[in-house]
Amino acid sequence: MGAPVTALRQVVSGPELQVDLAAVAENTRRFTRVARSVMAVVKADGFGHGLGDVARTALAAGASWIGVTSLEEALAVRACGVEAPVLSWLHPVDVDVASAVRHRVDLSVPSVEHLAAISGADGPVRVHLQLDTGMARDGAAPETWLALMSAARRAELAGRVRVAA
Repeated sequence: MGAPVTALRQVVSGPELQVDLAAVAENTRRFTRVARSVMAVVKADGFGHGLGDVARTALAAGASWIGVTSLEEALAVRACGVEAPVLSWLHPVDVDVASAVRHRVDLSVPSVEHLAAISGADGPVRVHLQLDTGMARDGAAPETWLALMSAARRAELAGRVRVAA
């Protein structure tokens, strides 16, 4: 028989994420020195860095807005105690507009269909008209932009939405 086989135990640690909130603050300050207004985008849990911590740090360093992709993320921002303006820019036509209004979340409007659904809620809802600038991710196509602007103006005059400037 041969020598006994001894199992080697290898300890492998997994990846470790270290978030440097001081770097987040410094990067935010750099942007605020050259921009009139800065929106800190904290989608996907602050890109894995912690939605609440990153949002609060960026706001303390001069950001004036928080951007997220969904209403669920916007509500999570509010649950972290953030009172600054929040914009949610990707949502289905049947988004829970009442929750958006109740929690003071601005919604993007990429189509006349979205606008019609949003403007039917108790509001008014604060909206941002969204134009597809060529990336084909979301937003009104250039050929529908005039129709969206016209519909938004009518909804605003009727008191159903407030279009952000």
